[in-house]
Amino acid sequence: MGGYKVYTFTDTFTCGHECQIEVGGYSEKYARERATERFGGLCPTCQKAENERKHKEEAEIAEKEAVDLGLPKLVGTDKQIQWALSLRRNFYKYVEKLAMRADDAELENIFSTYPSILANHRDKYLEIDDEPDKNVQKKLWAESKETFVCATRSNIHMALYKFLKQTIASDWYIKNRDYKSYDLAEICGWLEEYFPLSDADKEEKRLADEIE
Repeated sequence: MGGYKVYTFTDTFTCGHECQIEVGGYSEKYARERATERFGGLCPTCQKAENERKHKEEAEIAEKEAVDLGLPKLVGTDKQIQWALSLRRNFYKYVEKLAMRADDAELENIFSTYPSILANHRDKYLEIDDEPDKNVQKKLWAESKETFVCATRSNIHMALYKFLKQTIASDWYIKNRDYKSYDLAEICGWLEEYFPLSDADKEEKRLADEIE
């Protein structure tokens, strides 16, 4: 096998444009096969135009859905906004899907890590968690687990919506476009401050605001 080389090929792309391209490889045969694959598509100029068309179309769809959801306009350059609109839409759908598909064990891990996500059920959870009698704890847990699971799933949805309402900087979505590398529990760490308040927390906040 020879050393790595860059080979030049000229042919016509499917868009009808004849172009010269460079393909690297350890053999001319390998490079020619890769070149043949590339000539089976659009030329670089047409492919760029097609990508821009698709991105614009996706952004328009995302913008319409954002309006329907009541989400605010994003801020940034025109190019950033076009990209971030699609990223926000896909992030929303991804987290919603994770929350709907999460099993009881995954949701249990979330509300044990972030008890505040349970809102009005938080005190009940902490009471069970502190129960010294393991048999009583097991009974209380069996009675309340379904409620905790439902509340967690519902409150993730509400926190996500609040988060999207508040996060209008396009560069946030661009910087965090690898969100699919995070699991639901990790994403809940991003959403924690947006979890719904319990009635007691709301009252405490109201009194604090009055004092100020």
